[in-house]
Amino acid sequence: MKIMGGMDIAEKRLPQDGRIRVSTDDGQEVDFRASTLRTIFGEKVVLRVARQPQGRAAARRARLLGDGARARSASSCAISTA
Repeated sequence: MKIMGGMDIAEKRLPQDGRIRVSTDDGQEVDFRASTLRTIFGEKVVLRVARQPQGRAAARRARLLGDGARARSASSCAISTA
């Protein structure tokens, strides 16, 4: 896991973070985030799995694009003229 995530395999004292990207047979990208922690008995590895969003439709579903994002940012940037 440390080699695939681009982490230093000799470093065991400090926590490390890495990233592994894999393509599935159907063409989807899967992103693995790896974190290592020192423990009493060696090291512990934590893997987080996330699929990569596919373009603008996924960004809209995540509410990063579109009218909803503009409306939220405009309402949170109210200017006081008092």
